[in-house]
Amino acid sequence: DVVFDPAVRNQPVSAYMATDVCSVGPDETLNRAAQLFALYDFRRLPVVENGKLVGILSRRDLMNYALTTSEPFSDPLVDLVPSLAPIS
Repeated sequence: DVVFDPAVRNQPVSAYMATDVCSVGPDETLNRAAQLFALYDFRRLPVVENGKLVGILSRRDLMNYALTTSEPFSDPLVDLVPSLAPIS
């Protein structure tokens, strides 16, 4: 809608960008990234090292990894809240 609104079309990006950005470091685990994706409505996570953007991790990247690896991938929310684990 912003693109079609002449009143805001030429406003700076800074007027609309998020400043409270959640990020991960390059040494964070994929499980931690999965937790953040599960807890928040992120589609992408900036990967930051020493205050510098070094990459972007997307939900799709994580899903592709989970689908192509033979490593077991645990439920990220169960790791945070063990009581969510199914009773076996």
